[in-house]
Amino acid sequence: MSINLPSVDPTGRDKLELRRSQQLEFLLTVLRSIDQSNGNPDIIYPLLRQNLDLLDLDIIEVFKNWANDTLAEIDLVQQRLIAIDIWNHGNLLQQFHQGNKTVNMEWSIECYVQALKVFTVSADLENWGAIQNNLANAYSERIRGDRAENLERSIEFYESALHVRTRADFPIDWAMTQNNLAAAYSNRIRGDRAENLEQSIKCYESALQVRTQADFPVDWAMTQNNLANAHSNRIRGNKAENLERSIECYESALQVRIQADFPIDWAMTQNNLAAAYSERIRGDKAENLERSIAFYRAALEVITPEAFPCEWGKIQLSLAQFSIENLHNYQVATEHLQSTYEHLLANNNDTGLLAQTMFELARCFHKTGCLEQAKMYFKDSIRLYQRLEQPTQVAAATSALGNLELQMGLLEDARLHLQTALEFYQAAGNPEWVESIQELQQYLPVTSGAAIS
Repeated sequence: MSINLPSVDPTGRDKLELRRSQQLEFLLTVLRSIDQSNGNPDIIYPLLRQNLDLLDLDIIEVFKNWANDTLAEIDLVQQRLIAIDIWNHGNLLQQFHQGNKTVNMEWSIECYVQALKVFTVSADLENWGAIQNNLANAYSERIRGDRAENLERSIEFYESALHVRTRADFPIDWAMTQNNLAAAYSNRIRGDRAENLEQSIKCYESALQVRTQADFPVDWAMTQNNLANAHSNRIRGNKAENLERSIECYESALQVRIQADFPIDWAMTQNNLAAAYSERIRGDKAENLERSIAFYRAALEVITPEAFPCEWGKIQLSLAQFSIENLHNYQVATEHLQSTYEHLLANNNDTGLLAQTMFELARCFHKTGCLEQAKMYFKDSIRLYQRLEQPTQVAAATSALGNLELQMGLLEDARLHLQTALEFYQAAGNPEWVESIQELQQYLPVTSGAAIS
């Protein structure tokens, strides 16, 4: 239901206070509904959808103030009851795919922080471990902040959960957290990439000790798919063997993920197999590429832009990459990217995917000599990454823009952007990017008698 308050005509501070009053009333309505429905998403999600205008970053501050005041004034029994509702609210927000994802994830994190004031490691070991796992999930999907730092926090929380969720005491929870930790290591930005992937594979294989096909077929298939991804990206070992292992795991996942029962999972595994066959070393190259295209087409039978816009966009990105790496066809790649860009822009879907699509479009335009278009898309992607508070992506796009401007003869713009990116990578301790940017800076003319360092 929508939250309606008496109509008034406030200005300034009164207007702000009125909005916060509306947000507080809405918050309390949500928590009461969670309590009464035991967190039933069929009850809660319509309530959230009907009040999207109230879901902004300010409501998190309203929630935080309310939770701090309320939990401090009630006894332990009441604290636990409210903390359970808050915890459930955090879980629901993580899975809520409408509204602003940044707000959803930030609010989810604050819910877990508040719940952990009640479910402490000394007072409630099992619930504490579960919330640590959920908090780690939230940080792994967080939009705000530095992506690298968010993943570090995620790994820390998963490892904290595993101190409690042992295989001996909680084997199912242990396996789930091992699977989640593996995904975090697979996505990790900091540290040695090769070692991160080894850790990821180790965690997935640990999870499969419990997640067997006989006992947990759906979870088994999911972890097989994830393990296949890790083997596909693996740096150590023999590349050809890694890809064969990847294909084996994807095909294992499809033993459970049949199209009739799990159409989305089936389609995404088809997409993953397409990527694996496009890189396959063994077998006939032309046949591998034909199989890759067939798997992409199969995936798109289910993943349509109308039904699954974000997943469809990700497949279009994969097809663009396929077109570049295997067909050396930037025109086709650009077509895939432009259709994705236009659909995401028209339907306001997934800001992060939109930013990535703009960045990849800029790179394609750069490669094909459409330099003004490339510059425009680089700048747009930077603005969007800045709005998303993703400094690593901002730096990558800024570096690429500086390289483009150098080529276009826009030397002062190139100087500024390359220096900005250089300072970020120096602070982040990334010697490869530092060296790459310094090589580009050598082509800039010296100004004011000082060389660019």
